[in-house]
Amino acid sequence: MLTTRKSFFAVLIALFVLAGFGIASAASIGGLRDNTGILPLSLDNYVNPGGVGDTLIYNYYNARQGNTTFFTVTNTDSANGIRARVRLREAADVAENGVCNPEEPRGSFEVLDFDICLSKNDMWTGFVAINPSDPNGGAMLCSMDTDTLIWDGASSGIFPSNCVPLKYGAANIVTGITAENTQEGYIEIIGERTMEADGGKSISDDNGCNPVNDTNIGAPTNSLFGNAAILGVGPFATSFTYDATAIANFAGGDIADSPTTSLPTLASGQDLLAGVNFILTKRMLFSVYDLVGSQTEFIVTFPTKALTQACGADNDIFDDDRATIQMWNDQEKPTTGTGCAFSPCPGATEDSLPFEVVAILPKSGNSIMDSEVEVLPLVPTPYDFGWFSVDLDKALTALVPDHVTIVDNVSTFGWPSLGLTLLDVDNGASSGTFSMQFTTDVR
Repeated sequence: MLTTRKSFFAVLIALFVLAGFGIASAASIGGLRDNTGILPLSLDNYVNPGGVGDTLIYNYYNARQGNTTFFTVTNTDSANGIRARVRLREAADVAENGVCNPEEPRGSFEVLDFDICLSKNDMWTGFVAINPSDPNGGAMLCSMDTDTLIWDGASSGIFPSNCVPLKYGAANIVTGITAENTQEGYIEIIGERTMEADGGKSISDDNGCNPVNDTNIGAPTNSLFGNAAILGVGPFATSFTYDATAIANFAGGDIADSPTTSLPTLASGQDLLAGVNFILTKRMLFSVYDLVGSQTEFIVTFPTKALTQACGADNDIFDDDRATIQMWNDQEKPTTGTGCAFSPCPGATEDSLPFEVVAILPKSGNSIMDSEVEVLPLVPTPYDFGWFSVDLDKALTALVPDHVTIVDNVSTFGWPSLGLTLLDVDNGASSGTFSMQFTTDVR
């Protein structure tokens, strides 16, 4: 009877998730405030729990084992067009060609970027899938949009109908990136500037959305929102959908750069890297897991890890990549017991979260995404149903330096992070996605 209840609970989770579960994290606006009302006064950017801003971060894309990841970006501004940088980054930490320390991975690198020129009330859609023409199995980006213009740094037009391969090996400035590396990662869309309302499609604009012809140049408005869907294959095509995280007031002015450069990045906004790190920082991440006829996988993304670990920077918050992970079952028992007679008992597991995107498996053989960046299983038999927490500030041993970001003498502890929970019930018969809950520690 207990097993039946647990399986039924998993189905309820999936249905509830699809109905829009996940608003609990809105209690904290991107870590800016805790219950004392502490706020770094100089910060203008913030994470908008409503999901609309001038910069978007999509936690995860996956093109492995036949998956296709669709994503959209919508401009809700009824008066202005917006130019924005679309950038895809691989998930693994690839060594940077001997620059700085080649033995130390430095974060995720871009595998494709270009500018998109959204007219007022415009939407653009792309999808990432395996490139069937690539014998190495590299991924490609495609779009069926025949209206929105893009700018690649040399010319403008609609996105090529034959798709664009993601860059790896000799085609990328970071030659250590492999075809397999391109199959999963995350996406950032950075609003660069306002532009003419029609997105550069006027007859007088000979070069389309060429930036030299822009009018009404200024900061992009907080009018972008995004969604993503990872769609599987087979008779039970498992799918996972989520909303992009929106940063509002990121740009603060015109920050347009050529797509032939690596700029702009999440460090290019008016509050610089420290400001973005501050608003994205979480101390604790929480979620549930269900392994009774189900699979659960946690995707945790650290979208500023590569920027924070810039070459030459010492003692940054990612130097020590350990975290304190705790798994509990539904009877208050932790996965690592201490022999105490009454629950809850102390106990935790120290683990390493070494990549810019980490797929955490609760149990061996429980992989949903067939990820290249999975970490070791956590749940021993007979743990099959319960909840999960990860402390991003302190590992079991002392950390030097602390995982802390300081702005205006105000500290927030933990790592800049985004968390998703993927739940696959009955081998794809039902599935759901929800954002991991979190707490912040602002002092």
